[in-house]
Amino acid sequence: MRGHETLSHPFAIALFENYVYWTDWRTNAVIRANKWNGSDISVIQRTLTQPFDIQILHPSRQPRDVKNPCGDNNGQCSHLCLLNINSTFKCDCPHVMRLDEDQRTCVGKLQ
Repeated sequence: MRGHETLSHPFAIALFENYVYWTDWRTNAVIRANKWNGSDISVIQRTLTQPFDIQILHPSRQPRDVKNPCGDNNGQCSHLCLLNINSTFKCDCPHVMRLDEDQRTCVGKLQ
């Protein structure tokens, strides 16, 4: 890769299959390029703020021998099921909601 426009201020980096992905603070973007020769450069996502980190989530990168309690009916969570250590989980909600007393259902913050 050549040129300061493509690689102006990289911050986080991740590899997956034939591509290298990185976040760039100057362009506020997530960018990818061929990991072998730097070709096929493309902006995957532009953001309004500086992206701090990047994670690749793909079935092939997940542990196979771990029981996933969120895999069955989303752990009975109404919105987000988050894995913890020891194959446990907790339900969570989008930022505009809160977890109800049942610890499974998301409701509006004002309810």
